[in-house]
Amino acid sequence: METQRPHKRKREDGPPLSSHLVPLILASLSNLHCPSAQTLLTKSLQTLQTLQTSSSPLTTSAAVLALLPRLLGAASTARVAAEIVGAAAISSLEANEAVSADEEILVALMEAVEGRSERVAVAACNAVLDLCASAVARRRLCEVFAVEKLMSVFLHRAASPLNYGSQHCMRKGSLIGSGEKMEGVGFSALVFDAAVTLVNTCDANQLKRIPRNLSVGFLNYLKDFWKQTRDDDVQKNMRPCYQGRDPASCNLKTHDLSEGIFRLSIFLGINAVYSTNGVEETRMFGPNESDTEHFMYEYWENLPILLKRNSKPIENDYSIFTDLFNSFISKRETLDDILCSILVGLVSCPPLPSDELDILQFLKEVRDELGSSICYGQDIRIVKAEEVISGGSQGHLKREVHFLSEYGGSTSSSDLDHLSNVNLHIVKEAVVKGYTIALRGIEFRSEIIAAIADRLAVMFGQPSVGVNLYLTPPNCQGLARHYDDHCVFVCQLLGQKQWSVFPQQTVFLPRLYEPCDSFLGCGSTDVESRCIRFLLDKGDILYIPRGCPHEACTSADDVEFERDDELKGFSLHLTFGIEDRSANLIFLWSVGVLLHYVFCILWVGFVHVALCHWSKNQIPQPFSTNAGSMCSQLNAISINLLHIEIQIIGCNDPIFRKACMIGGISLPSLDCSKRNTFRYVIDKIDKEACFANSLKYMERSIQSENEDHFQRMRWLRHIHDETNSQNLVDWSNPLIGFKSLWLLCDGHREDLEDAFMRTKSRFCKDVVFENVCVDYRILLQKYTVTRKQYISGMLSLHCT
Repeated sequence: METQRPHKRKREDGPPLSSHLVPLILASLSNLHCPSAQTLLTKSLQTLQTLQTSSSPLTTSAAVLALLPRLLGAASTARVAAEIVGAAAISSLEANEAVSADEEILVALMEAVEGRSERVAVAACNAVLDLCASAVARRRLCEVFAVEKLMSVFLHRAASPLNYGSQHCMRKGSLIGSGEKMEGVGFSALVFDAAVTLVNTCDANQLKRIPRNLSVGFLNYLKDFWKQTRDDDVQKNMRPCYQGRDPASCNLKTHDLSEGIFRLSIFLGINAVYSTNGVEETRMFGPNESDTEHFMYEYWENLPILLKRNSKPIENDYSIFTDLFNSFISKRETLDDILCSILVGLVSCPPLPSDELDILQFLKEVRDELGSSICYGQDIRIVKAEEVISGGSQGHLKREVHFLSEYGGSTSSSDLDHLSNVNLHIVKEAVVKGYTIALRGIEFRSEIIAAIADRLAVMFGQPSVGVNLYLTPPNCQGLARHYDDHCVFVCQLLGQKQWSVFPQQTVFLPRLYEPCDSFLGCGSTDVESRCIRFLLDKGDILYIPRGCPHEACTSADDVEFERDDELKGFSLHLTFGIEDRSANLIFLWSVGVLLHYVFCILWVGFVHVALCHWSKNQIPQPFSTNAGSMCSQLNAISINLLHIEIQIIGCNDPIFRKACMIGGISLPSLDCSKRNTFRYVIDKIDKEACFANSLKYMERSIQSENEDHFQRMRWLRHIHDETNSQNLVDWSNPLIGFKSLWLLCDGHREDLEDAFMRTKSRFCKDVVFENVCVDYRILLQKYTVTRKQYISGMLSLHCT
């Protein structure tokens, strides 16, 4: 006979426990002088903690949330209250967001972090880290000045830089916690974690408002700790530079640290490059303004010229390059010295898209790459030119060979995408075998070079100037004969190098990464006979216009060194790329993947700016296509078609491809020349802009789904006013925009052609050069600021 279990009496539902707890806690808080009230308060809070660890939503009820600021403010309850906040923050996303939505709780929590009690401060800081599990809470903490308070607490308590092994214990995967307790971990480490996490959450305005003394002090500690963790990683990952990178090996905490360094630096401006007024730069070509004018009229984008360091005019200008010549290779007496000076401590510089104007948006896209080892193809190449054709009508032609093919057996683009961790032993082996070391983005890695690049950018009216470095062994050639789509100043730092520069093959200057043939028939007898040869010694500067094919090689007869000197015959030089976008593009040297185009610095771009400026001032009232008149709609379509015509004419007229230099040096004769050129391009538009051509171009591009036809105008989104009635095209995605425009054109061809001709005539007649210059300089400044922010951030990652 089975024994029946007694049935438990079903508990009758009573009022919610919160209806008892909240009044008890309130009553206890009002009578803390009474021991019994203190005991009751302690028990009530313990009950509240127990309920929070279960599935009960009690803690985030309105009544309990209202109590938390007061509990956090009382010395006897602050620690427990902070633990309750932390438990709620990790219990659910809803609870996390409910707590973070209460500003009084967040303010009280930060005051507890700043309090004198170590136990309370630790509990409060742990609660902050728990709240940081959600993006909403991180943003809310930034809004209540949590970053500034955490930095202040850290700097007040930190007596020495953090030590990875003893004081700082990272949580799995990142700095952001998953709710586990961090017993035994120093309070400074907790504050450091929270501060870095929130720095990486701040928007631009929040980063700017951080007091400079806090940013500078915290950044110093951040750099020290980042260097320690990075050195640990380097010791673990010392492997040949051609071994493939395992994405799983990426250390996320290192990336968080490097992002924090970058973010604090871009607005702090510790490494910001400040430009001069341009007067000093004009002496680069001689002591007088006439020397600069002579260079601009005779050589700029036309002919090469060698500027000898020991010539009298040049000595007057070498303030730009003096620091470079005096310090860049000082105390480098051996090959190992030079390799260490140019390679040790480098990190990868993820390319900044050429049309990007939001540095923080860029950081979101590359944060996992920031601070990582340099990548082959993106940051460094190891190449040499080998002869493939000798003699005959084609002369002596060479092709580039990567050391990768000898070391790893492959030169495919997929291999080049994933190579990193440069090993000095392997690099030296390559140099001994005749390979040239080519480093990109030197302006991101050296403050001296960044300053020179900045001053050249100001002189020539560019957002930035890209700098590459080349180390070539004796009797060798690194790059095969080629031409660049930007003008180059070659600066010889060490040894000698023989340059051969060939004449431009066409009046059409090359634009950004247009397809080109490296040989270009340069081996023909006629072209060879017009080759100009230059021997560069240390301190010399060679100017090479864009579009001029060139090549360079070293010899063993270098008079700079003694017979038994290890560096005899070696050459080290920098190239400063004017009108250069390679440092700002998603572009791999060896692969040639191009995603964005920016042409605002050419005359064709300036005319686009002129049309935007003119159209912006035509109809000040916002326009809706549904309610607007047909006449206004046709005028708006005409403006966009005229943009297409400007692009078409710009492809077929060499003047449109020249650099406008509106933002560059200002000399009377040069300013007059700019006005004359502007008048020429406007007259050209007036005479040749054709409605049928623009319509046909648009139709062909839409039918073929060819986005490339419109990508060169994508940058126009930065100057088109979205509220402007003329703006019928979404320039962020111009192909889709012009598809919509095409539908609007249907059935109104004759009326549209009349509107197009009227718009063209009025624009060419009314546009004023000086007014356009104002808008152009504003746009140029936007690009310049973004690139300076990038340079400042990357310099901080290198100057640790």
